[in-house]
Amino acid sequence: MKIGDLIRDKRIEMGMSQMELADTVGTTTATISRWESGGIRQMKRPMIEATAKALNIDPIMLVQREEVVFPDEAKVLDAYRAADDLTKAMVRRALQIE
Repeated sequence: MKIGDLIRDKRIEMGMSQMELADTVGTTTATISRWESGGIRQMKRPMIEATAKALNIDPIMLVQREEVVFPDEAKVLDAYRAADDLTKAMVRRALQIE
């Protein structure tokens, strides 16, 4: 998910208009519109912090380039258990695969 999509989706989810978000974070409606459309790619730190607080999200979500997907805890535990059966060479090879 792109950062602009995240901002728009969270704003709408919270029932906020662009004007309300702009007032909350101390910017203009035009800036919010440009963020959501991808017209502004990098936000300044104070805006990141204010926007994250207003949207109730972690600020890191507004600076990363790609969506972070956290794996299901059970799947991670299964993978760790399965890794016990792997040789060191197999683990090194698996880590090279993206």
